Amino acid sequence: MKSYLEVKVPIEVNAPWFEELRKKMDEHHISVRWQNGFHHITVVFINEEPAAISLECVLGECLEGRVTPSLTFDKVDVFSISPCRYIVYLTAEHPSNEFMALVKDVRDAVRMTGCNFDNNFRLHVTLGRVYDENIGIEQLRDITNSIAVPSFTLRLPEVRYMEYRFKERASWMLLSTT
Repeated sequence: MKSYLEVKVPIEVNAPWFEELRKKMDEHHISVRWQNGFHHITVVFINEEPAAISLECVLGECLEGRVTPSLTFDKVDVFSISPCRYIVYLTAEHPSNEFMALVKDVRDAVRMTGCNFDNNFRLHVTLGRVYDENIGIEQLRDITNSIAVPSFTLRLPEVRYMEYRFKERASWMLLSTT
């Protein structure tokens, strides 16, 4: 069964930069399926896990006592997931060491269990998806590059372990530093 560990990201959908992004996509007649609420960063996507392993326990041990990381988001961009299918996303060009240590530790713990998981990690928060044969990544990137995202820092205390298709298996609140 496919599953993933995500760090929730409390994006303000009414933030001026996000409203400007949606407006520009509309002006260019680009249909975007906007992510509705569930903004997160997928730390690890697990294709299959050994039956004898309780990933909830492994992940709980890895996250126990962990200080809440922060990230400073500062850029909107786009990448292609297949021909004519794109992800519009928010990212942090210079992620914090505490966040990247969390990612590394989680992925190392999952690796030690023998799970089959996707090796690529791209720090991104999906904002929306575009499925259109008439649009290229260059056109989308021109639009995303025109959005001035003012740097903003968020603390990310909530971590969830989910089965693919949004069924929560476990959740944790990391320790706050404030």
